[in-house]
Formats: sequence, structure tokens, C-alpha cells
Amino acid sequence: IHIEVLKNEIFYFWFKILEMKKITTTFIFLIFTSALFAQQFGIKAGLNLTNVYGDDKVFLDDDFTNPLKPGAKITVFAQFGEESTRFTTNVGISQKGFVMKDQYEDPLGSVKAKGTYHLNYLDLNTSVNYFVSDVLSINLGAGLSILLNGKNTLDYYDVTGTAVGLFEDFEDDAEIGEDISGIDFGVSLGSTFYITEKLFLDANYYLGLATLDPDGDDSIYNNAITVSCGYVF
Repeated sequence: IHIEVLKNEIFYFWFKILEMKKITTTFIFLIFTSALFAQQFGIKAGLNLTNVYGDDKVFLDDDFTNPLKPGAKITVFAQFGEESTRFTTNVGISQKGFVMKDQYEDPLGSVKAKGTYHLNYLDLNTSVNYFVSDVLSINLGAGLSILLNGKNTLDYYDVTGTAVGLFEDFEDDAEIGEDISGIDFGVSLGSTFYITEKLFLDANYYLGLATLDPDGDDSIYNNAITVSCGYVF
């Protein structure tokens, strides 16, 4: 019985690896194939405001806060189509993650702490762009993100009274595949406004659909608001 269970676990493990490789290969193929037929190329850079959502998102206590985490995003893109409906493929680097803040106060002292999860991804995505006018498009897309590295930092600040000297800042690198899943995928909705034929502003919301838990047991997912400025060459 134990041997059969082990065989099943090994089979499932390799099946998931092959499945992820198949998905990744498909996205890369779509990105580069569409780029061959692109009619224009460009670059955009901007601000990511990221967080997580899900049933297993943990709140420590009533004093716990969960603000948006700022990060950078830079993307190169290829777009084809000249009618009201166009297609865009994007390849870029984005900083995601989330922030947790907590504080404890009493007459003898106080402690404020901030835990930050830094997640850096290689993003591969494609979108359909519907132009409602000559200068404005509505964008619907899907994407795959590969985690490049991750880090968790815990910073203690504004420590007073009897708490002084009791706490130390902490930093730890995440083990991809053990501490956090190496693959994320999701959908996006946004809009692009063209200031000129070459210069534009872009706003986008991303909703992750793959849990960050590598075992798949916990329900916790990425989401992000991105505002960027781009240029078409």
C-alpha cells in the first residue's frame, strides 16, 4: 500500500511539473510568434501597487494593517492590428508582494513592526485591446508570471520603553517551490489613453488565480494595480 501511495505521489509530482512546463512553453510560443507579426513595438514603465487576497490571508489582530506594497514594473511590448481590435504581447519584470503592519502599546512601552514580502517576477502576458475611440482602448488580458526570487523582511520601528533592545530586524530569502510557488497566472483588465501617437498612459488591474502556497493547500493569491507610462517606437 505504501509503495502504491509513493508511486501515485511521484506520478502526481511529475505531472504537475510537465503541466507547468507545458503552460510556460505555450505562453512563450504565443509571445514570440505574435511578435514576429507585430506592427509596432514599445516600452512602458511604472508603479505596481500590490497585495494578496484569499481565505487564508492572515490578520494578526485588531491593530494589524495591510497597506498596498509599492514596486516597479518595466515591460517591452509588441502590438499588431490596425482596426478597432488589436492584440498586444508583453514581456517584463515586476515587483509584487505584500506588507503587514502591527503595533503593540501599553503604559510601559510600544512596538511597531512591518513585515514585507518581496516577490520579483518575469511576466509574460497577452491582451486584446478594443479601441472605443482613436485615443482610448479597453484591454482584457491573461498572463503567466515566473518567480525569479523572493524575500521576507521584518522591521521593528518606533520601539519604546521596556521593549527597547528586545527585538531585532529579520531578513530571509524564500525557497521557490518550498516556501512559495514558482508560477503565477491570472487575468487583467485595464485601459490605455494615448496622449500622442507615440506617448500613452496605461492603467491595469491584475487578479491572480494561482495560489502562492506551493502545496496548493492555502488560498492566497496575488493582485496588483499598475499605472505606467509608455512609448511606441
